[in-house]
Amino acid sequence: MGLSGSGKTTFASRHVVLRQVLPRSVRRALDRKPVLNGNYETFARWHLPGHPIQLVLRHYHRKKQQFADALGAPEHAHLKVVRCSSWWMADQVLDHLVEQNKKLRGSLPTWVDSLS
Repeated sequence: MGLSGSGKTTFASRHVVLRQVLPRSVRRALDRKPVLNGNYETFARWHLPGHPIQLVLRHYHRKKQQFADALGAPEHAHLKVVRCSSWWMADQVLDHLVEQNKKLRGSLPTWVDSLS
């Protein structure tokens, strides 16, 4: 994990993102469990423009550039960027931030408690 406030911004490559999105979409289409608000995923919907696979294929490079531009902007120079190379690492960072917040504020907002 790295913390930085400047320097080159790196993002997961499109094939890495697809490697995450494709298995998740296959699993959801096969088990047909509700995903959100009672909706479920089907293979027939994969061609729709709003499907996560289509979003990655069509918008990855544009979104990558937008994030790089935003993070490189002078008004964001004070921000610390955390780059996590795994889900496990992201969990560790979030756990650390929750603990820091508890120390600083004494308690967490109620919406944070609902996440665990």
